[in-house]
Amino acid sequence: MKLSEEILRSYREARYVIEDPEGHTDVPMDGACSFNPRLQRQIRGVSGVIATAWNPFGEERPFAINHRANDQFAEKLLSRGKNLLGAYGEAQDQSWREDGFFVHPMDREEATQLCVEFAQNAVILVHDSGQAELIFHPEIVEG
Repeated sequence: MKLSEEILRSYREARYVIEDPEGHTDVPMDGACSFNPRLQRQIRGVSGVIATAWNPFGEERPFAINHRANDQFAEKLLSRGKNLLGAYGEAQDQSWREDGFFVHPMDREEATQLCVEFAQNAVILVHDSGQAELIFHPEIVEG
């Protein structure tokens, strides 16, 4: 699969946010985020992933179907012993938003597997340093 430059740009320019009771964390793709103290303690030494089950491979689905897919996504991840916080990605102009989760601990290999298992083009790997990177589905060709 090949993603258009427009789609790639939308991933790179989107606003990603981890929702936490002690304060939301903005996760920029071009720098490091600043975790609140509680979240910093939780992820010290590990990475996590911002991911969703919404709109598989970018195919828009009705809200109710996306919501149900995210519920099943959360159940599967919790059954695997993962920690979840709410998270979302949205366009800078707020023309679209996809709700999901910050899943931790999770490494690069598990992040790639999430893309495959839940038919997602990409997820955001967030290192404990605060640096973020796009991890694409293994069948995605950039550009």
